[in-house]
Amino acid sequence: MILATSVDLIIVYTNDLNYIPFISFETRLKKLLLDTLLSFSVYKNGKVLFDTTTRSSNSIECINGIRVLSMLWIIWTHTYLIPIKETFTFVRDFMFTVEELGFQLILNGWVLVDTFFLVGAMLTTYSLFHRMNKTDGQINVLQQILNRFFRFWPSVAMTIMFIFLFPSLTSGPLWMEYFEVQLDKCYKNWW
Repeated sequence: MILATSVDLIIVYTNDLNYIPFISFETRLKKLLLDTLLSFSVYKNGKVLFDTTTRSSNSIECINGIRVLSMLWIIWTHTYLIPIKETFTFVRDFMFTVEELGFQLILNGWVLVDTFFLVGAMLTTYSLFHRMNKTDGQINVLQQILNRFFRFWPSVAMTIMFIFLFPSLTSGPLWMEYFEVQLDKCYKNWW
């Protein structure tokens, strides 16, 4: 990150892409390598992250913030609760921690997945209204259904494939006990 930020600052403040002697911008490979290096620049990423200008009137950019916060909260909840739940470690500490107010964020974190349903429904509705505005209120229902299906199905297919292949790739003392429950759910309700 330090190297990337240093190179980025040299390029920005000299305003000369050929200033750095060891980087030639004549070949595409070297440009790709520089772009890859600059993707780790704190300066460049900070400018994008803290930019408050609106890029388009047709986008709802605050949704990305909701997604990030929800995902971080979900990762935090899973990181803390799954080892305790599945291996019964730190049970004594867990019993006393449950009573604390701050732990309620973790205990109630399981409903956070619903925020993704809400965001998905809101964005679908928003894009549908935007499309209806362009076509004088006309929508193609079959196209909408097929669009949602083909955007959703590849991730579902990969998840189903992964859940069936994963137990044979790993092992552990409680691994099959835990995974049999998950596999049983998939065998019964895969559709």
